[in-house]
Formats: sequence, C-alpha cells, structure tokens
Amino acid sequence: MTRRTAFVLGTAIVLGVIGGLLVKWVLDSEAEPLPEPSSLSGEIAETDLLVEVDEIRSLGTEEFDFGAVESWSMRVVDVLHAAEVGSKEQESDTPPSIGPGDEFVVGSARPGIRDPQVHEFGEVSGRAIISARYVPPHLIRGHKSVWVINYLATVDAQGGWTFHNLISGGVWRIQLSELSDRFPALSDSELIRAWTMEADAERRGEEAGPITLALRDLSQRDLYSDWFGLPEDERPLDPELTPPEILSALKSVEILVDIESAPQDEDRFLVIKTDSGIVHAVSLAAGNHALEVLAQLGDDWRVVVTDKPVRGSDVLVAGITASDWESAAASGDVLLIRYDESEMGTAEIVSGESARDIVRQWTDDDAAIEDIE
Repeated sequence: MTRRTAFVLGTAIVLGVIGGLLVKWVLDSEAEPLPEPSSLSGEIAETDLLVEVDEIRSLGTEEFDFGAVESWSMRVVDVLHAAEVGSKEQESDTPPSIGPGDEFVVGSARPGIRDPQVHEFGEVSGRAIISARYVPPHLIRGHKSVWVINYLATVDAQGGWTFHNLISGGVWRIQLSELSDRFPALSDSELIRAWTMEADAERRGEEAGPITLALRDLSQRDLYSDWFGLPEDERPLDPELTPPEILSALKSVEILVDIESAPQDEDRFLVIKTDSGIVHAVSLAAGNHALEVLAQLGDDWRVVVTDKPVRGSDVLVAGITASDWESAAASGDVLLIRYDESEMGTAEIVSGESARDIVRQWTDDDAAIEDIE
C-alpha cells in the first residue's frame, strides 16, 4: 500500500480517517455511560390555566370518533395563573372564569379506550397542581370539558415537584432541576409560576424573560451533552463537535505531521492529547499531512502512539510545552511532529518557509513514487 500526502485546508480534520474516529469516541461502547440528554423545551410553561386542586375523582372514559377521552373532576383550591392571551384558535372565545371552590373538570384524549392512561391520577391523593389548555366549545366535539390537561404535578414537603405524566414527566423534572440551578432563590412552584407568566407575556408580544432565555441557553448546551459527558482529556477539540462557548476560547496553530516512514499500521494511531481534550488523531497509515489544529491556551501537549485514541495503551513519543506551541501560533511558525520506522518521535518548531520546503519535499516524493509505479 502506498500512502499519499494529505493536505487539510483551514481549521479541519481528515474526514473519514479522523472525523469518523471522533464520532466513535463519543459512541464508544467501552466508555462510561453518558447521561441521557433532556428534551428541553418551553412546553411545560405553555398553559392557559394553572390551578391548585384537591378532591380529584374520575368521571370515566368516553369513546369518540377521534379516540377516547378520560375526564376528571376536582375542586379548585387556588388559581396560580390564568393566561391573558390564548392561542390563535382561541382568539374569538373567552375561557370560563375559574375561582377557588369551583368544580373543575379536565379531560385527556388518547387514541383508543384500551390505550394506557398517560396521566397517573391513580397515584395522587390530597392536593395537586393542574396545568390545562382551553379548547373553544366548537372544537371540543362532545366531550365533557373545554379544558384539556397539560400536566399533573404534586408538591412534596420540601417544595419539590413531581410530574405524574407517563410520557414527559421525567423529562420535565430534569429540565426543572436544571433551571432551578440557574434560579436558586426560587422554589419549584415560584419558578413554574414565573415561567408560565413569561410564556403568557410572550404571547402578548413581549420579549422573552430571563427563565425563557436561560432555557434557550440550556437547550443549546443540550446539543453538546455527549461532549460535556466525556472526561476532560478525552473530548475532541474539533470545530464540528466542540460547543461554541468552548470553541471560541481555543487557539489555532499550524502543524505538520510526518509519519510517512512510520510502520504502516491502520490499527495504531498518533494522537495529540491535552488536559482539555484531543487536539488531533490519525491512523499511522494516513500519510504525511499539514493542517491547523485547535488547543486551549496553557495546555501542554502529549504526542502518543496508541492502539485506541481513547483509553488505549499510550506510548509517549514527544512532549510540547504550552509556551512552545503558543509561541509558534503567535509568530506564524509551524510545529513539525515526526514519528518514524524506529518508533521514535520528535517535535520542533520550524519557520513558515521551512514548513513549505518540507511540504514541497513530500509532494516531490509522491511524484517520484508515481513515476516508479
């Protein structure tokens, strides 16, 4: 097998050789299980009526042409929030007034009468919190109530909320916990009420409030939950996989990787590791290449040869101090990393002109090989 010089333009990695490896690291079956990302959304706050209730009792299930509707009756203890603006289909209708002591009937639709109940009312006794949405009379299609349940929650003695929704309750508990960390001065009840009021204000055309903005920030972070779940020295410092807030703090530096004379072993890798993440990784069969890499200021580099890019049997072949690579990045010089058939590694700083000469020599060598072939 003859290898060719690989050139990488801009801040990127060798696709296929390295890009595939980075994805495999995140999904490595031997790695520690990562926490499941939570589906962060504002649905929990989108409610027309938020009430505290007690005396919950079932009114049974009715079958309609569109499916089954299970209904419950309960007594209103307190109205925590009533939306001022409903969704578009509600604009011409005014929801009925609800106050303490009123009977409140709420329904929940499901595909068929034999399908499982999605709200665990059977586990609830005493007081609970109900979030409901209003459905205008011309759209309720014969069932008992104009109110459709969004969620049912109970509050423990410490003020913590438990959602009794089989489908989304666990996810909502996770996102409420994450928001609580951002707003430690608010109890769960205060946070939900404030968040619901923010959602109502947005429907009136006002700007997003602080809880909504915090949720958006968490949602962006959620996209990179696998990256944050990795140990710090195993995270790929790659523009396609690194969270934007981390990426913006990284410094780029040009490197040359000379491994043409190394053992042509596709199952062994040359990897540049730091305490902040993996700077670069390549199969020893990949050939010489030039590219820009990203690294965290202040990190020393460890150049290793290994059987696996992550959690492998690493052999240290060269070290690069933070001051050296930062100096190269600032001056426009290039880091030259070599690993050869004697299995010895070196790292040195070369000028831009010297780097160009090395790349030209690589190209000439490839051309000579092609002439022989």
